Amino acid sequence: RITEAIRRGDLKNLSGAGKPLKQREESPFADSLQAALNNVLSQNKVLPEWIEIMKEMDAGLQAARDTVIRAHGELQLKPSLPHGSRQESDAAWARAKQSFNDAVANYNDQVGRLALAVPPRAAQVIYRVRISADSELKRLLGADS
Repeated sequence: RITEAIRRGDLKNLSGAGKPLKQREESPFADSLQAALNNVLSQNKVLPEWIEIMKEMDAGLQAARDTVIRAHGELQLKPSLPHGSRQESDAAWARAKQSFNDAVANYNDQVGRLALAVPPRAAQVIYRVRISADSELKRLLGADS
């Protein structure tokens, strides 16, 4: 039918032609009460708790990734250090890895908190899963982690 209407020219000169479509304010996953609540929150520049949790999780994990990559890169720049300096370097790497492990443990704790905070309809499309610190280090740094 649409093809036929286009061929006949029925869709020419429609009001709003050439203008962007109006953006939907409400989420397709929210019922009317949730949509009204989201509107109030949005007008007051307040994010729902679950979005705040996700932002905090993602930012913390990314900071930990950046830090461990930077620490690893610094060690790669110092391949042949004297014995005492090498021990200090190894200790610094051990601290960086422990800090990364702590950040991943914190992320994994927040996964459970997020699961409880996300509204059921949004949970179908918004989720985070627990990650393994060792697997993540291997992915970030390659086999030499």
